[in-house]
Amino acid sequence: MNLRNIRTVYKKEMIDSLRDRRTIISMIVVPILLIPVLAMGFGAIMGIQMAKVERAVARAVVVGQENAPSIMAVLESNAGVEIVEEPDYESAIKEKRIEVAVSIPEDFQAKLEQGSSAKVSIFYDATQIKSESGAKRIEDLIAQYGDSIVGDRLAEEGLTKGFIEPVDISTISLASKEKVGAMIAAMVLPYLILILALTGAMYPAIDLTAGEKERGTLETLLLSSATRFELVMGKFLAVFSASFVTAVLASVSMLATLKGGLGALARVGEEVSLAISPFSLLVIFFMMIPVCCFFSAILISISLFAKSYKEATSYLSPLLTLLIIPAVVSILPGTEMGAKVNLIPILNTSLAFKDVLMGHINWQYLGVVFLVNVVLAFLTLLRAVTLFNRESVLFRA
Repeated sequence: MNLRNIRTVYKKEMIDSLRDRRTIISMIVVPILLIPVLAMGFGAIMGIQMAKVERAVARAVVVGQENAPSIMAVLESNAGVEIVEEPDYESAIKEKRIEVAVSIPEDFQAKLEQGSSAKVSIFYDATQIKSESGAKRIEDLIAQYGDSIVGDRLAEEGLTKGFIEPVDISTISLASKEKVGAMIAAMVLPYLILILALTGAMYPAIDLTAGEKERGTLETLLLSSATRFELVMGKFLAVFSASFVTAVLASVSMLATLKGGLGALARVGEEVSLAISPFSLLVIFFMMIPVCCFFSAILISISLFAKSYKEATSYLSPLLTLLIIPAVVSILPGTEMGAKVNLIPILNTSLAFKDVLMGHINWQYLGVVFLVNVVLAFLTLLRAVTLFNRESVLFRA
């Protein structure tokens, strides 16, 4: 093995890759510009739309208005509710002519005077955000009216609210705002890093294998002084570089994006702050090395079978879906690291990243995950070298 030959091949392939527009887009433009712009744009649009829904006036039909003048007074005095007339409220809701319908029974007032509960039915369409928001607004108004009646009843009996609410429960989260921010980052960052590392390796892998065949330059490389092993290693290192750089840029870019937009992802009234330590990032980058090696080797191996760029893309599309599934599983609630899970490729890495971002570093688990990925990377790289030595693969008819 001649390191100089490997370095020469690596430099040549890196220059070729950086000249390819698709590689630049997947390696630099997508992680640095596109994803943050899309994330911030989506957050801004979602915020505008939600504010628009909150400000919208809920058009409501009230069936049995004469049965509860007090409720009608509450609804009519609220600027966020408009009482309208519709003979068929079900059709009106479905056709979006109104958002809500309220049904008040004839015995409503009688039951209140008896000191019992009176029923009010609220109809809405759960598939329409405006309808759901309007129903919630009217429900809150009627609930406030009900609370005032309870207060009057208690006052008549000389009782306080504590009589019907003997226990005042207060729930207090002990998680710091930094930990909450880390939890939010841990939900989205590992998945995105792995996906972008994979797509970052895809285009260079195709270009340096099937692309070489299509351009007719592979034969020239094979006639050089470099051995087949040295050629594979040079190409592999070029693809690995693209994958790893994409992963690093994606991590930094997404952390910066999350730092500026955590408020939109947090629960109402919850304070959040993002403070991921540099050490945690270093651990993640170190853990990414064998993963990027695995991605690079398997993409090269499969792309070698293709005769053209288009054919290689069709081969890799199902693989991308297959490799993405474990990363998606890691997002599901209750999925945690364990003795068996640590042996599942991609899933183990995504869960390891989640734990590291949360500040839960279990060196034993991380060691197992790293070792599994190293073995996987070695086996796939060995397979790539084997395939590159087969004339039937390189010059498939």
